[in-house]
Amino acid sequence: MPTISTEQTKNIIKDVAIYLRKSRGVDEDLQKHRTALEELCLIKNWRYTEYGEIGSSDSIVSRPQMIQLLKDVENEMYDAVVVIDIDRLSRGDGEEQARIKNILRRSGTLIVTPNKVYDLEDDGDDMYSDFEGFIARAEYKQIKKRLKRGKKQGSRRGDWTNGTPPYPYVYQEWYDENSRELFKKDKGLVVNREKYTTYRTMLEKVIVDGITPNEIAWELNRKGSLSPRGGRWHGATIQRILVDETHMGKIISNKSAGDGHAEKRSKDSKDLVHFSKDKWVIVENCHEAVKTQEEHNKLLLFFGRETKTPRRKGTRIFPLSGLLKCSRCGHTMVMNYRADRKSQEYIKPCWYHDAVGNKCGNSGSDSTIVHEQIMIQLDKKRQELKENSKKDGGENDSVLREIKMILTEIAKLEKKMIRIDELVEDEYYTLPEAIKRKSDLKTLLDEAETKLTLYQLKLNSNAKVTSTERLLLIDKFIEEIAQENLTPKEINELYKRVVSHIIWDRKKDDYVVEVNFL
Repeated sequence: MPTISTEQTKNIIKDVAIYLRKSRGVDEDLQKHRTALEELCLIKNWRYTEYGEIGSSDSIVSRPQMIQLLKDVENEMYDAVVVIDIDRLSRGDGEEQARIKNILRRSGTLIVTPNKVYDLEDDGDDMYSDFEGFIARAEYKQIKKRLKRGKKQGSRRGDWTNGTPPYPYVYQEWYDENSRELFKKDKGLVVNREKYTTYRTMLEKVIVDGITPNEIAWELNRKGSLSPRGGRWHGATIQRILVDETHMGKIISNKSAGDGHAEKRSKDSKDLVHFSKDKWVIVENCHEAVKTQEEHNKLLLFFGRETKTPRRKGTRIFPLSGLLKCSRCGHTMVMNYRADRKSQEYIKPCWYHDAVGNKCGNSGSDSTIVHEQIMIQLDKKRQELKENSKKDGGENDSVLREIKMILTEIAKLEKKMIRIDELVEDEYYTLPEAIKRKSDLKTLLDEAETKLTLYQLKLNSNAKVTSTERLLLIDKFIEEIAQENLTPKEINELYKRVVSHIIWDRKKDDYVVEVNFL
């Protein structure tokens, strides 16, 4: 290990931050850097804290550990920042490099590499670091240029160069399925047979049975099958997978150029441009196909079909629009007018389905009962406000108690979720059992969080105005709502002056209407 050349720093440096960043490569490369820098700190008897990340971006915005390090350096937590090479701090543009240097300079923080100590307050060290940064940026641009060129050339040869392969493929060495012998010369897209079964099931359900992606997602979630990212399936995910042309054995490139990231893109990146299909580069027979062209066409026809649902011509306002919340799932209830009696507003059954397709089950009804309850509960509220006009804020006590109880319940459920993972590691639960148990707990957790949201809404509403102000609002509302020939929109606007939201629940002939006032 090379020695530090600046003798004076031996007594100055006590606490350091080790910053590790591997732009490209694997964790083993990062580990080599970590070992070297930890050894340096041990030799010098420095206390150290590690900040490590793997990422290809040269922008600080996309490097959370660098952002945290700069905050800690600004707070003068370290005497030095230790890196394997000075370009590990930044290969970005001059502006970002200057930002890092200014923070280090203002806080009096040194930069230490295994070969040199940089004191940015020294003109020589400052100039030398600028020179090394210039060389690193030039080298980085050449690396990016070669990588882009290699990716284009590879895709034109029929190699997979597009990152994570589409489901049900994996990127690995090709092998003969009969002999199971690897062809170690080449790597490419290989069909995962377990995923292939699921893929074909999804495809056939659409083109043979006409089942929608949402229904397929619900069925897969009920079975505990995991999505490509290891979570719940969604209809949009299934549709995106099924229409991918890679599944016909093709490699398609040159669909677009430029950078479409809003935050991660560097300042010299070009804007994202999508090319027309005649400019795409399509290489056939690159890997095993999992669907035919005929099946692909049927999928496109299915997803491009015209539905019976008419296009919305505009948002229609009903007297209760945006006010009614489902007591079971927390979603907003939808209103409509009866087809046989167009002037009669009614509440539609709750539309919400959970991840496995279970319908919420909260029924609808004629809305007359809600309008009646608004006036009945408003009158009670008016009397309470008259009696308690000098005790503003007292009514929040019960709401706060409810919020505290719900938070305790949520904490218990979250601990149970963590405990399930521990029990899987101890082989107390099998993976399918754990998935089922976590799904049940997730349902309870969602219900608790829905209740918490509703009570927080109520608490926030209570804090907005005093009792006297509320009384004035209610009196004005009662006066205006009594007017004749009000339009649905006008009634809705009047309701929203005094009502925060209304909790609705119906089981057969049993109604629950809880009006929460502003």
